[in-house]
Order: sequence, then structure tokens, then C-alpha cells
Amino acid sequence: MGFLLKLLMLPVTGPIDGLLALLRVIQDEVDKEFADPDVLRQKLAELQAMLDAGEIDDATYDELETQILDRLDAIYDAQDAERQAEREQAAAAAALPDGTPDLRLDEEVDEEADGEADGKPDGKPDGKPDGKAD
Repeated sequence: MGFLLKLLMLPVTGPIDGLLALLRVIQDEVDKEFADPDVLRQKLAELQAMLDAGEIDDATYDELETQILDRLDAIYDAQDAERQAEREQAAAAAALPDGTPDLRLDEEVDEEADGEADGKPDGKPDGKPDGKAD
């Protein structure tokens, strides 16, 4: 029944779905342009070239430069927030079962995993590497 309804409604929903897909593509391109630091740096260089060539005046340059730099700051702030969230997640994952942070050095954790935390080579009970007693 659902397929038949979709088929009957295709003349109405088809153009709407196509328009929505087009709007998503446009939105993705706009997001890419405004969220890519490299694109913004390129725009800043183009703006400087326009000022040097006399195509724009100082006031226009200052206004546009401020807008671009504000966008760059917003991007960098978002990236910093994302990295901070990742660090917090990693710290939470490294916490001990009682919730206290695991402050051991990575080498200590590796030794414990290898069975060497007891101070004996290769974790052998007698302290001899081959496990043989005298």
C-alpha cells in the first residue's frame, strides 16, 4: 500500500523531493565555503590583492576583513571545543571503575598488561627469564 501511495503521489512529491535535494547540495557548498579555513584564507588574500590594486577602499577592506577573521575565529573555536570534548571523553574512558582518573604512566599500564608489574622479568614467579629454578 505504501509503494502504491508513493507512486500515485509522485507527480506532487517528485518536484518537492528534487527541490529539497538541490537545497541540501547548496547548503553543503555554502557550509564548505564558510567553514573551510583554507577557503577563508584565500578570500583574505584576494581581498588584500583587491586593496593593493585599488579596487576597494580601506573602509570596505576593514569591514570584509573583520567578517572573514570572525568566521575564522568561530571555526577555530569550534575545532578547539571539539578537541576538548575528545580529550574529556578519552579521560573518562581512562578513568578507573570507581571514577577516579587513571594517573599511571603509559609504561606502567603496558608493563601491567605484559605481566611485568610484579618486578620480575617476563612475569615468571621465580625471577628467572626462562622460568627454571636453580
